[in-house]
Amino acid sequence: MIWNFLSSLVSPISNAVTKVSTNKTEIKKRNIDRIINADDKLAEWEMIQAEKGSGWRDEWFTILLSIPLVGAFIPPFVPVILDGFEALNQMPVYYQYWVAVAILSSFGIRAIKK
Repeated sequence: MIWNFLSSLVSPISNAVTKVSTNKTEIKKRNIDRIINADDKLAEWEMIQAEKGSGWRDEWFTILLSIPLVGAFIPPFVPVILDGFEALNQMPVYYQYWVAVAILSSFGIRAIKK
């Protein structure tokens, strides 16, 4: 009789603790699944990019970015290069971001992860 009474008191508490524990476990499982799925999607994207190979855009950006680098060592070109960078610096911020995103995407650099 006393066991039934104690059992009736402990059972709801035990059930509540079990439910909380189960909920926490489910949340952790969902978070792990989300991370795994995100990693799978990222790996799939990188595989697609690798299969495509490098395109003309990569070479074009490499050449374009090399011009000021080489020109900086040729004294007559230095003022022109500095004026060009100053002009780029005065461009609208959104345009600067567009250029940066285009270059980063061309070289496959991930600016943001998760």
